[in-house]
Amino acid sequence: GAPCNMCGVGIAFSLGRGNEILLQAARLLSRAVVGLPLAACRDNFSAVWHRVVGASDGQLLWLGPEKGAIHQAGACLVNALWDLWAKLEGKPLWRLVSCLPTHTIAAALILEDVSDELSVEAAVAMLEATDAGRAVRAEHIARHGIAAYTTATGWAGYPDAKVRELVKKATAEGFTAFKMKVGLGAQSDMRRASLLRSEIGESGRLMMDANSVWGVDEAIACMKELTVYKPLFIEEPIHPDDILGHARIATALEPDGIYVAGGEQTVNRVVMKQFLSSGGYTICQQDAVKCGGLNEWLVVALMAAKRGVPVC
Repeated sequence: GAPCNMCGVGIAFSLGRGNEILLQAARLLSRAVVGLPLAACRDNFSAVWHRVVGASDGQLLWLGPEKGAIHQAGACLVNALWDLWAKLEGKPLWRLVSCLPTHTIAAALILEDVSDELSVEAAVAMLEATDAGRAVRAEHIARHGIAAYTTATGWAGYPDAKVRELVKKATAEGFTAFKMKVGLGAQSDMRRASLLRSEIGESGRLMMDANSVWGVDEAIACMKELTVYKPLFIEEPIHPDDILGHARIATALEPDGIYVAGGEQTVNRVVMKQFLSSGGYTICQQDAVKCGGLNEWLVVALMAAKRGVPVC
């Protein structure tokens, strides 16, 4: 229960058509949250998660399992519960999570089907190891924020003058990392990468995103050509379900110092376990809207930390 004037907000979306499907899915799942006491989230959020996302409903689970519109709609409701909890505590969500005791976070983790990669004991040990200095780190974030990159400067189709203008504006705002779209043809990619590198300077970080347009061999060949512009990573170079293909690309680009990033389209912790354990993702970008909400995202973050894979 919550005050009648307080509302938790979660997000689920397509790129336009399809939003009505997500809405209907959320309505189907909402019976699990109507009348739910928030104490249930505090005490055992993982049990709430299983009810909300339909994991305990064999009929709705059949539509996934734990992927697609049902999973996204469940994530929306789960994240709304987290948001409501944070509002009741009078804190932004990141501050709430950073202040939670280890046993509360551990009770929120969805470790089924990934316990071979991350056991309860390992998760608790990792969380306890972060206790030292946690308050100092939280204060630093509150004061200074966290590093971010901008994609606004690197969209395809911008004339050169606009790119220069946007880089100048972003640099003035404090950005030192810039992402550009690739996969528009070798000539276009090379020309725009040259432009961006010249504008951001050698000290600027340049990242690339192919939005899954390449095949494995094509991705390796194209990125080998683009190494001259010193990209930090290539995001989603190929089909987002091709785990072994990502691993091949990561191995091929490792000598060039280029990471392979992904997670925006990774649907759940089980798939992410395979990307991380195979070496397919060397930078993890798990989306808490695409997977099963913050509970599942926390599991992914711990699995990535265990393997030393940065999360961004």
